[in-house]
Amino acid sequence: MDASHELVHRLASRMTGDYERVRGEFCHNSSQAPTAPERSLFAERDPLRDPPQLVDEAEQLSPPLGVQRAAPGPVTGRAWGSRPAPPATPGRSQPSQLLLSVRSYVTDVLVFAPHPDDETLGCGGSIAHHTAMGRNVHIVFLTSGEQGVPSTAPEHAGLLREREAETAAGKLGVASDHIHFLRLPDGGLSPADRSQFLSVLGILRQARPEVVYIPHEADASHDHQQAHLLVWRALEKGASRSYPDAGPRHWAPTVLGYEVWSAIGAPSFFQSIQPAETEAKLSALACYSTQVKGEGEADYAGEGGLALARFRGAMTSGGHREAFAVLRLGALPWPPPRGHYPA
Repeated sequence: MDASHELVHRLASRMTGDYERVRGEFCHNSSQAPTAPERSLFAERDPLRDPPQLVDEAEQLSPPLGVQRAAPGPVTGRAWGSRPAPPATPGRSQPSQLLLSVRSYVTDVLVFAPHPDDETLGCGGSIAHHTAMGRNVHIVFLTSGEQGVPSTAPEHAGLLREREAETAAGKLGVASDHIHFLRLPDGGLSPADRSQFLSVLGILRQARPEVVYIPHEADASHDHQQAHLLVWRALEKGASRSYPDAGPRHWAPTVLGYEVWSAIGAPSFFQSIQPAETEAKLSALACYSTQVKGEGEADYAGEGGLALARFRGAMTSGGHREAFAVLRLGALPWPPPRGHYPA
């Protein structure tokens, strides 16, 4: 064995010991290291010949235990609830009962959408992935899209689109009490508006997410660009001592920008979308019947809404993928690859 091979082997051995120690500390049922049957899942892998492999997390993780939050203050929209078990959705794989020791990696996710349907177009597959993993996903609709239904009065159009959003979120596995409508003016989002800023900041501090999704800064829609600036202002002040009435301070470590109306020029993160998650996204898009356009207009409430995900997959690893701009990365939000480096 030459010197370089021996050095790599020694480093891999050391990494194994550190990883097994951390996994043991996070073990749900015991403070001891993982048991032999669990460790056998990672056996017989040569670090120089077999690199770590990503696996379908939905097949290996169990849903988190219920976690009850402290009672929050008043919020516009639905109340924040305790963490639910992920709802069963036909055709989607459900978590099994194998690797309980990695439950500590389960994250709280908060998605901000300028209008109903933006959450599905931009990151619907990722939302479906998170809920299948048992993660706690909340969706906040900044406006109700009340200006987006031709020949329908805004007060009625807003209600129609809210009902569509609730149905679509259910297709993605999001619990009904995790859907929130701020009802800010469609076409009137403004990061300089103090009341709008405080509404977003209050929700951010109450939800206390570890991962936040927002439109990327150059998305080709005025409302989307203003939504980005509005939420980013709240994210910047989340951990500040300022605005104590908005709730206890909170720093959201990971923020991802999604694409809807215009593609991100140089994406820095891709989420692979499995077939069941692609079907969930397509089913959610089909819920937005008010957004079915006439001839010669945009058509994304169906197969057209998968075009970007299909393009991202075709240009990388095949299948479907969602692309994101990494706007902040203060912590890795997902478990490490299930690879094992034997001594």
